[in-house]
Amino acid sequence: MPLNRDFTPSFALKYLLKDANLIARFAQDLNSPTPAATVVRKTIKTAVNQGWGEENA
Repeated sequence: MPLNRDFTPSFALKYLLKDANLIARFAQDLNSPTPAATVVRKTIKTAVNQGWGEENA
């Protein structure tokens, strides 16, 4: 899609946040630290909170 300059949302950022939250919960259940995933999740959450949740991930 980007090669054709088509930036129509195909996977909203809010859904990526949902998946990132699931990963965080799973890692916590396994008592497995995921420092990089934590930083990414916080970045996604900030973007969603600023109103970018419907944008393409």
